[in-house]
Amino acid sequence: PHIKDLVFVLLANVDNPTLKEWEIWLKWIQPEIEAKKLGIPNSNILSVRGWQRFFGADSWFKFLAQQDVIETWLNSDIDQLSGVAVNYLRAHHSHSPDQVAALLEPYVDRGEHWSARLCQFMEWANIHKSRRLFNLFLQLLDNGTLDHAKGPIAVNSTFWSMLYSLGEERSDWFSEALAHRLRRQLKIFSTDDNQSNSFSPIGHDQPAVELISKAAEAEPSSFVKNIFPVVLEISDANLVKGEPPKRDAVWQSLIQSEYPSGELACLQKLAESLTKLAKSCFSNLLEIIAILRERDSYVANYLLLSLYKGNAKRFAQESIELFYSEPWRFQCGFTDSPNWCSMKVIQISVAHCTVENRIKLENVILDYYPSFELTKIGYRASGLSQFNLLSAIPAELRSSKASSRFMELERKFGCPQSEPRKIISRFVRSPIEKTAANKMTDDQWLNAISKYRSEYTTFKSGDNLRGGTHELALDLADRTKENPERFARLSLRFPTDSNPVYLDRILAGLKESEIPSNLKLKVCCKAYEDARNYCGMSIVDSIGSIKDTLQNEAVSMLSRLATEYEEFDSGSNHNIDSDDLESIGINTTRGRAAIAIGTLIIHDPQNVELFRKTLERMVQDESAAVLTCVAGTLSCVAYRDPALGNSLFKRMNLSDDRLLAARNIYYFILKNLNEYFEEWKSILQRMLHSRLDKVRERGACLVCIANVRNLDSTELVNDAINGDAHLRLGVAQVASANIANPECRQWCESTLIELFNDSDTEVRRESASCFREVESENLDKYSKLISKFCDSKAFQEDSFSIINTFEYSSKLPHDLTCLVCNKFLDRFAHEANDISRSRYVHTRKIVKLVFRIYQQYLNDKRATQALDLIDRLCMEGIIDTEREFEQFDR
Repeated sequence: PHIKDLVFVLLANVDNPTLKEWEIWLKWIQPEIEAKKLGIPNSNILSVRGWQRFFGADSWFKFLAQQDVIETWLNSDIDQLSGVAVNYLRAHHSHSPDQVAALLEPYVDRGEHWSARLCQFMEWANIHKSRRLFNLFLQLLDNGTLDHAKGPIAVNSTFWSMLYSLGEERSDWFSEALAHRLRRQLKIFSTDDNQSNSFSPIGHDQPAVELISKAAEAEPSSFVKNIFPVVLEISDANLVKGEPPKRDAVWQSLIQSEYPSGELACLQKLAESLTKLAKSCFSNLLEIIAILRERDSYVANYLLLSLYKGNAKRFAQESIELFYSEPWRFQCGFTDSPNWCSMKVIQISVAHCTVENRIKLENVILDYYPSFELTKIGYRASGLSQFNLLSAIPAELRSSKASSRFMELERKFGCPQSEPRKIISRFVRSPIEKTAANKMTDDQWLNAISKYRSEYTTFKSGDNLRGGTHELALDLADRTKENPERFARLSLRFPTDSNPVYLDRILAGLKESEIPSNLKLKVCCKAYEDARNYCGMSIVDSIGSIKDTLQNEAVSMLSRLATEYEEFDSGSNHNIDSDDLESIGINTTRGRAAIAIGTLIIHDPQNVELFRKTLERMVQDESAAVLTCVAGTLSCVAYRDPALGNSLFKRMNLSDDRLLAARNIYYFILKNLNEYFEEWKSILQRMLHSRLDKVRERGACLVCIANVRNLDSTELVNDAINGDAHLRLGVAQVASANIANPECRQWCESTLIELFNDSDTEVRRESASCFREVESENLDKYSKLISKFCDSKAFQEDSFSIINTFEYSSKLPHDLTCLVCNKFLDRFAHEANDISRSRYVHTRKIVKLVFRIYQQYLNDKRATQALDLIDRLCMEGIIDTEREFEQFDR
């Protein structure tokens, strides 16, 4: 096979191919072409290898194009052949982009299968290679073919991932592509009858933002030419009614951000590009100014002022005249500095304008009050905009009237608006500094608790965000952990009307402490009396941590909280499944109390009697979520008193079917299955016939485990095996997990062989996982199981488990290894080199296994089979084969 492959390589690399050489090729590749037409694997492995060598030959591409062979394939009535042709063009578009574009252009508007083919072609194409190929891309972008296109490799790729190389190589073309994409998205949005969200064609796509920034910085003139018109189209189409400056639904406000959205990046980079180009007075500068001046939108005004800022000397008179004739333009800036842009233009222009215009500007500013400052809630800010705008006029140029008003406003507001800040995030800290809290006396702590009693957090400006009650309470919990006895005694002095969060956090800090139990109990009693509705969970957690003999008060409190505490039960919503019930239960006071009682019973068996009556009430709780926690408590009871545990379980309120699949109840049944199997048969039968999928699955697991333990469950097991997919899934889980157990291997093996060809995908996948349990075993013992698996449907779902098992086996069984490798190649060789498919990783392991088996039996006559497999790897063109050859030679 190596020699045959070498002949293909030589034939693929001939210069100036002839018709006679084409006839030779046609003989070998025609079977592969016919197989592709039919959509079936080609059994002629040499033909497959020939096609692989021919497919990538540059000289033969040019020959086929001249002979119109590619055009014939493209225009074929057989869809599969047309698809092959497009893939062939994709392989050769980098060296012949214009020729490839010419061949594909007639199919741009064919629709149907062609849209999908051309989309896939463009996802992989290097469109920066030629203008004709790029124009084809733009056509497909405009007609909707690429609406759902995205980068082809990473699972989190987006449309913009496709354009990375374009942005790197041709920034000017990227601006064009960006404009076409935005227009296409605007068209889709405009024709959508179910518009529910604002228009966001890019969103927070960081790669897109980086490409936009790079294109604007590298080619500002091209960026303005392409993006300026479309930004105005988008803004105009999404304007919100109101007074100027009119906002739009896309750019409602401007913010400074390290990670802006794609839309914001477009607008800001367009503004920066206009500022740069204004300095050089680019050709259509006046035309752009005219277009912007005729609009009364916020976006247009922002772009116009950005342009004026770029050439203050030239546009000083024009910009100042614009401000005093249309004062609404003062409202241009960022969320935290709403006049910033207009302030910057005034600052750099006022020195170059006439005195007359400067006086007119001052007069307009002195009479300017935006609508917000005239409202009831905005009256405190009245004059703030005047103050900011006057600050932009240098002090030496202000008139006496303007200076007088400025000083008046300065006394009111302090400092004018500063440069916009980027969005920042900080932890909200305690209102008392850590260094100060370290020195606080008990009385000072009581004063602080009295002062910070509001439920609402108070934020202060600046970098050091200050919190309120909750932040101080968290700090108090940390102090309690450091000095539990001090703060336990301090909590006993808390006024009864203190915010309960302080007591709650004190209890949280005491939970793991080693302070005397009577002191911990006193704190629990105070919390119970003052704030049981708030501190319930913390009280039961703290009592549950007491290791000494429980006092009557502790038993009484815990019992009441476990049975009488009323709270909202989200578990009553039957749309919540059994897996979530326990999470809900442990976040309720009664559920946590059940856990605490279980902990106390494990610690001291005498506590069983103390809580016997409480347990009898707990098992009748109406909340399914709480009962999942109670079931955990019963496991603790059964550990100390099996008969009582079983008795309580039999009386448990199991009316809600979801409970039968809850983890604690499942494991309670499992632990006691041998002793009480006969008594629980009715429960197991109920589980097998439940309307809930998870319950049926867990029921099947339990009856099969009973079978594995030699309990009389044959009839129930048969019901499960012959039941629906969820029952069979439970059977598969038990059979897979116990395959290595010699006592039940026969049943597991026969069951798995049947389930390997189950009609349900998940059942087959679970059955295939059995091989993970035998990695350390002698694989020859499982020859029948492995042989049946390789011919089954389950091999399709999970080939990895068995391959992984062989990979980690210390000594490979020759015949079984060759069997698995051959079966894998029979079924999946066509996926072997496709990096986007999971088989690619599996194939790499197969290659290693083949070379390993050859080396392991190198001096054995059986090495021939391994050599045959190596030949086959070569013929299939499996990528890693050459790498393994190099390693073997070394």
